[in-house]
Amino acid sequence: GGSDSFGGRAVAFSPDATLLAFSMGNALKVFNVATSAELVNVAVSDSASTDMAFAPDQSFVAVLSSSGYLRVFALAKTEGA
Repeated sequence: GGSDSFGGRAVAFSPDATLLAFSMGNALKVFNVATSAELVNVAVSDSASTDMAFAPDQSFVAVLSSSGYLRVFALAKTEGA
């Protein structure tokens, strides 16, 4: 997996590249790359996300905001992901 940050937005692929996480405004979105299905859409914080990373087993994604908060979101296991 890898992550990048640009313009107050963060992007990360899961270790096996089947999931894509990104921030848009103060929302975290996670998509299944193969199906384009949106798996997660939640408010992260009141500030922009600056970095994020998946757990090696893809069970959660951690998101760091510009205000210094680190939030961890559990991901439900999905068929094929």
